[in-house]
Amino acid sequence: MPDVNVSSDMLGTLNSEADGEIIAFYWCTEYDIQKYLDEESVIKIDDGYDLTDAIRMENDVVIEIVGYLNSVYVITKESNSRELRVVAAKLTAAAIGQARQGSSMGNSLVEWTSRLQNSAWSTLQRYFINQNLIGLTKITVPFVTRLFTSKLRERAVVPSV
Repeated sequence: MPDVNVSSDMLGTLNSEADGEIIAFYWCTEYDIQKYLDEESVIKIDDGYDLTDAIRMENDVVIEIVGYLNSVYVITKESNSRELRVVAAKLTAAAIGQARQGSSMGNSLVEWTSRLQNSAWSTLQRYFINQNLIGLTKITVPFVTRLFTSKLRERAVVPSV
């Protein structure tokens, strides 16, 4: 990993000197994500989950959320609302937890990561079907179409044995 400089006044932004790339959280801050993580998955540069990877995971989550909601809302990665920040933080925390635990426990994931992920996606599904996100322009889509289309993203919940 390249050397990095982290400035406290650049919350959520990381400047990588090796390749000149500046990456930043799109919607979340470290605190938004950290409040959903276990103690082993602390986001920091040393002895924790790498900040650069956390930022990239959050960016991927935001792009996935935008891709899911863009058929019923006018939305881009620059769109931002409190509700979407919470969902993005939960999905990012679940992804970080899965990455950490999957690599350290032989791909045996603890249940909190799946529950957190399912909770966040069910919230997104409600926003998709009900079109009740504040601050985003709705696209006119018949209710039956929204209901059917949202089911394409539905996640199966496998009970513990």
